[in-house]
Formats: sequence, structure tokens, C-alpha cells
Amino acid sequence: MTTNNSYSISPTWQNDALQTMHGVMPNQTNNALDPQFNAWLGYRDILLRSTNSGALFSNMVVSTYSLIYTTGGYQGGVLSANGAIHMMQGNAPVGQKISASGVVSTYSLVYTTSNGYVGGVLASNGDIHMIPCAASVGQKISASGVASTYPLIYTNNNGAYYGGVMAPNGDIHMIPSDASVGQKISASGVVSTYSLVFTSNITSVYHCGVLAPNGDIHFVPVYASGYVPGQKISASGVVSTYSLVYVASNGYIGGVTAPNGDIHFIPFSAPVGQKISIAGVVSTYSLAYTHIYAYAGGVLAPNGDIHMIPYSAAVGQKISASGVVSTYSIPQNLYAGGILTPNGEIHFMPAGASCGTKLSFTGARPWGIGTCCSPWMNKF
Repeated sequence: MTTNNSYSISPTWQNDALQTMHGVMPNQTNNALDPQFNAWLGYRDILLRSTNSGALFSNMVVSTYSLIYTTGGYQGGVLSANGAIHMMQGNAPVGQKISASGVVSTYSLVYTTSNGYVGGVLASNGDIHMIPCAASVGQKISASGVASTYPLIYTNNNGAYYGGVMAPNGDIHMIPSDASVGQKISASGVVSTYSLVFTSNITSVYHCGVLAPNGDIHFVPVYASGYVPGQKISASGVVSTYSLVYVASNGYIGGVTAPNGDIHFIPFSAPVGQKISIAGVVSTYSLAYTHIYAYAGGVLAPNGDIHMIPYSAAVGQKISASGVVSTYSIPQNLYAGGILTPNGEIHFMPAGASCGTKLSFTGARPWGIGTCCSPWMNKF
């Protein structure tokens, strides 16, 4: 892996940054500083260099731009290894992407259906896998831009999975929403299922996941009703549950790992924020703005701020690197998930919006494609 004065990582992502950032995590038994911990430390140090230069990013500009397909219909996005942002098909009949130079274009998909896919994950070979919500088949976009489908073991047209996260070994884990089993895709493309500790007959249990510094994948609790615990998968594949401080219907959608290692759940309808510290302690904190179906997903900005993506919210909301919560004006809502580009822009993914919205930062230093494509950041 190489760096330069703009904190950029080599663009040969799948052959360089991926191996460095995916295959290295702290020891699962004692969290000791072993060679595997270097990935988080390297990623964190890149973030902290920008965070510590936060004044460079103080002038944020919110702007909109035209889309080709304008009926919304996308749920999350994925940054590809060539720098293009692919919007993940929810209800849209076509794929839509934004090139590294900002050109918007559409392309044909092999399979579409209502609420077909929610979110996606960049695989180690450069393929983008869409996560099946109501879809009966898997769908991926190759590094060369070709869409294809493949069989799944478990499907549920009520909304099986909602978002995904890549594990340290390269497996892509689908986050169970209504599914009764976990499902994953190995780095070699093999689909398999595994048992979960907690499953429920209620709808919408978890929505999206987050990779922790120690390699655990945490499911983000949304639940329609009833008590649901936190659930995670360790880097070695062990599934376990833990207690949350706040639980409620339509609580959170998506999460972000902050530079200090805290995992922040993004409030969908929850009246409080909730986070998990790097030591595993769960706590809540006050928000500046709350609303029903307010935000869906979040993105880490170059200065360490976490930006919540406005779904029905009338304002943007962010959490600074020091933990201060504040709001700002936005031109439009109805987005789900967002993507940080190597030039420091944050793009909101249109779920029902008729235009694109992005955040730009004056003086932003580019992070490089490797950092932006890391599994700690490039997921919904």
C-alpha cells in the first residue's frame, strides 16, 4: 500500500488496499496488538490526519445536480474500484451511476422487481454485489460494468436482507431483515447460509450493518415491534447477541464507524442517538433534530464528521469528530444511503428524490480510492 502527501492510497484497490484493509484485524480473544491490527490503525491514521486538519473542511457547500432517471427508486450505493458510484436498484427499472468525473449515466440490469435490492458491497475482485431484499436471485455488476445474476440459497419476497458488509476474510454478509438465516457470499463467489442467534417473526428486524475495528459485523436494529437485541458476527464467524440501551419500532437504519472506533447507529425514527464504543460499551446521546423516518444511513466526511442521510428529515444532521451534534439546511430529502468519493464529496443516493444532492468541502484533501473503498466506509 502506498500513500502520498494528499493521504491517497494506491488506486489498484483490489490488489493493494483490499488485501491490507480486509485481511487484518485485532486478535479476537484479547484484542492484543498483533499484525492483524495494522489495518484498522492504518485506516484510522488516515482519517485522523484529516480530522486533525478539520479547519480545512469548515466550508461545506450543499448542491444539487441532474439525474437521468428521476423517479427515485434506489436504496444505497457502492463506490466501485474505478471511482464510479453505482446506485443500488430498489424499484428503479435501470441502473444509474456517477463516473469519477461526475458524469451521470444509466445501464441495463438483468433482473428488476419491486424492492428488489437494498444496498450493495464491493467484492475483493471488483464486482459489486446487490443485496437481495425481495429479489429471488442475486445480481452483481462486474468490474467491467456487466450485470449478471446468480442463484441464492435463501430468499423471502417480504424483504429478506437489507444491506451488507464485507468481513475481514472477504465474505460478504447480508444483513437479515425478515430472513430466518444468515446468508453470505465468499470471496470466491460461493453462496452459503448459517444460523443466527436471534430471529423473529416480526418484520424488519435489522437494517444494514457496520464493520467494527475488531472485525465484528454489527447489525443495526430497526425492528417493527417487540424486543430485539444487538447481534453481531465476529471475524471468525461466531454469531452472538448483546443488550442495547434503546430499542423501539423503526429505530435506526445504517451506521458509521467513527475515526475513534465508535459505531454510531443512524436514527430513522429514534429520538436519541446510540453508539457502541471501541470497547463494546453501548450508550445513547441527544440529537439536535428528530422526526419519524428522518434519516437512512450515514457517511463519514473527511474532517471526521458523520453526516446522516435525510430520508424525511427537513434538515441535515451531523455529529462532529468531538461528538457535537448540529443541523444544517438541505435543498431536498428522500435519500437513502450515501457515498464518499476520493475528492471528498458526499453523494446522497436518491430513494424518491428527483435530483442528486452532494456535499462538497472547500480545501478538502483527497483520501484516495483505497480508503474510500474500505469495508469500514463503502457499505449500506
